[in-house]
Amino acid sequence: MTPEQRRAKRLERRQARKARTRKRILRSTAVLPGLFTISNGLFGFAAIHLATRHPIGSSEQGMVGIAAWLLLAAMACDMLDGRLARFTRRTSDFGIGLYTTQQVFYAAVSLDYHNGDPKDLDTTKLMKALQEKYSPFDYIDDTYFQCGFAHLDRYSAAYYTYLWALVIAKDLISKFDREGILNTRTARRFREMILEPGGSKKATDLVKDFLGRPYSIDAFEVWLNRT
Repeated sequence: MTPEQRRAKRLERRQARKARTRKRILRSTAVLPGLFTISNGLFGFAAIHLATRHPIGSSEQGMVGIAAWLLLAAMACDMLDGRLARFTRRTSDFGIGLYTTQQVFYAAVSLDYHNGDPKDLDTTKLMKALQEKYSPFDYIDDTYFQCGFAHLDRYSAAYYTYLWALVIAKDLISKFDREGILNTRTARRFREMILEPGGSKKATDLVKDFLGRPYSIDAFEVWLNRT
């Protein structure tokens, strides 16, 4: 082995050690964003609990002060979790099952409100039935969620496209997962097959051209089951 080859070998081993060390550090810090997100919720619920049990003017006025500090702590955690995720270059799939279930519920409300004669539509009754069917959260009387569901005005019956777009996006990124996120050939194919044609072709045809097949839900299911 020549001196140049030995130096190249040493450099390669040194870079491999650095990569392993960096991976261990990232793995150890991966839980931090999730912990801050959970802490945000816990501090917030604790603040609400104390504030409602010991309102201003009660004999235990100090509890309101503690609730205020807990609320500030929740706000701090809310600001830091995203920054930590970006700093550690990690993302969290915490709660994706709950998120997806809620999106299905919103899509069902959007579709079913536009799927019948409006003269016979009781929006509250229908929403309550859909919430019991799709959502893990119980309906609370006299809340009228549909009145604050602004997407009913802007999106009409098309709210389901949020999930539909996510299914297609997960299928598209699966090609990069297999071939490498920095694979220039795959990136060029994405640009030429999807970005360049743009609105000149149907979206389903663009996706089919890039993947070499019609889109499927398989990658989306893998993402859901990963956690």
